[in-house]
Amino acid sequence: IAIDKNQKAIELAKKKFFKKNIEFLVADAHTYLSQTSQNFDVLILSHILDHIDKPRDFLSSYIPYFKLIYIELPDFQSSYLNIYRQKMHLDLVYTDDDHVVEYDRDSFKEILADCKLNIIEEQFIFGVLKYWCTTSSL
Repeated sequence: IAIDKNQKAIELAKKKFFKKNIEFLVADAHTYLSQTSQNFDVLILSHILDHIDKPRDFLSSYIPYFKLIYIELPDFQSSYLNIYRQKMHLDLVYTDDDHVVEYDRDSFKEILADCKLNIIEEQFIFGVLKYWCTTSSL
């Protein structure tokens, strides 16, 4: 099941990733999950948490529905220029209206630990943080 609030994104995904075993829905994911008794294996959060004001609350609200969570984020530490900008109090890379935070590796791992997510695999490649985490749910 692929869920997005954006109708255009769902229409594009239907065309690009059409498979008989994928259901595409325009909906609020949390509302959908709270109204179903179905269990799910994996939650994919690809470049989502850098747009969320309260990532701990967001993650905690989804954990009960999934066994695994895959997370991708921009890797703040992939460029020494980000560290320089931070030390000089300059604007960071993601200063557009919809990015609310840039994570370094340690601070993001603290969020995962606070949410009681266990990292089973992590990768830092091409400016992206990639984490596979297990939950104690289900």
